[in-house]
Amino acid sequence: MPSLLVAAALTALTFVAGYPLDLGGGRRVDALDAFLLAFALINLRLAWSGATHGPGRVPGWFLPAGLLLAALITYRMFSALTAAP
Repeated sequence: MPSLLVAAALTALTFVAGYPLDLGGGRRVDALDAFLLAFALINLRLAWSGATHGPGRVPGWFLPAGLLLAALITYRMFSALTAAP
């Protein structure tokens, strides 16, 4: 479960921190957000595999929380990598 909390914290950090990078031609991406979200995905994957392959039963809140966090990470990754005017 700590990996899920780390993934959530990294995703929340992208709302307050950023490093816009100019790619030229008027294209800009947020490099720091993309970096943080890549690590958030890794932590989410570790949490998911640990919960589904470990001993015992997964708490009922874990699966919806993991899916919602994955959706939020995907949304933030698209917004970080989409060119901003």
